[in-house]
Amino acid sequence: MAPQSPQAPTSLLRRHTQRVALATLITTILIAPGALMAEGTSASKPPAPFNARKASSTALKAAPKITGKPIKLDALAVQDKSSKQFRFDGEELYFGVEVSGSDAARASLRVGKRQTARGVTFVPVSGNAITHGFFAKSYPADNKADTFINIDTLQPIKADKVIKEKDESRTYKVRYDPKTFNAAVEKTLSKDKKSRKNNYDKPVPASIHDGISWLYELRLEPLKNGDVYTYYIYDGWKLSRFKVTVVGREKAWTPIKEYKAVKVDIERTILNSAWPKGSKNRTTPQLTEREKPYYFSSIHLSDDAQRLPVRIFITTKTADADLKLVKIVEAAK
Repeated sequence: MAPQSPQAPTSLLRRHTQRVALATLITTILIAPGALMAEGTSASKPPAPFNARKASSTALKAAPKITGKPIKLDALAVQDKSSKQFRFDGEELYFGVEVSGSDAARASLRVGKRQTARGVTFVPVSGNAITHGFFAKSYPADNKADTFINIDTLQPIKADKVIKEKDESRTYKVRYDPKTFNAAVEKTLSKDKKSRKNNYDKPVPASIHDGISWLYELRLEPLKNGDVYTYYIYDGWKLSRFKVTVVGREKAWTPIKEYKAVKVDIERTILNSAWPKGSKNRTTPQLTEREKPYYFSSIHLSDDAQRLPVRIFITTKTADADLKLVKIVEAAK
């Protein structure tokens, strides 16, 4: 009998790393523990958060025809954030990651020091991803992300994502302007020593998040059983809506300890967006379903004031990923 093709696990990992990087539950960005401190990251020395391309001031092109079920923006998604005090400065979280039961990767999130620029106070958050063991040899992936969160709105000012998988690299630099319902994107694709750059604007809701910032806002919510929260997420590729439902309390095991936890389920909807036809200025975009809603992930958050994401489960059509918290550096007090 001929040996099985080695492409199967590689295909699974590719889909997993794309889901992790693209949907960016950056609760799920992967890295080997300790590498951030050894190499240095933007969490300790972040790039300037205001240097991304500004939104285009040229006249808007005709809005494309949009199809699919219309999406009504959740009014509760745009609300006063003054009562939610960001309290995660200095926090570091490290995860071990299994894909379909195999040890596949390492993950971490690091929150930097609070800073002020142009009258805006922000905090940088960095995540890295690196495959591990057999997966690192069969399909090497090293993904990085930097997000700068406005602590008054809890929304991103700017987010950079660098996705390196095998011989291909993709970089997304996104500058968010919720007041004009716009995300300005600079995308760079590099392969075989050749690079191609593309700039474009994306209509987004005023409550827009990236794959990192939404998690920190969720951790500041009351999270009562039955509560439902809505987040719109954009990182330079697909616009998503996360419907997050608090399903109850239960225990969650990790290598650190067994936690009393709040479990939330996440339903994801991929969206199309367009500014209304004839718009002379940026305004609330029209949203429609690009793909039907589907179950995407479950997260266990510690049932205490820290709301640590202690265990995360992500499912795709071809593989499942299970992240377990393995190390914590607590937030500064």
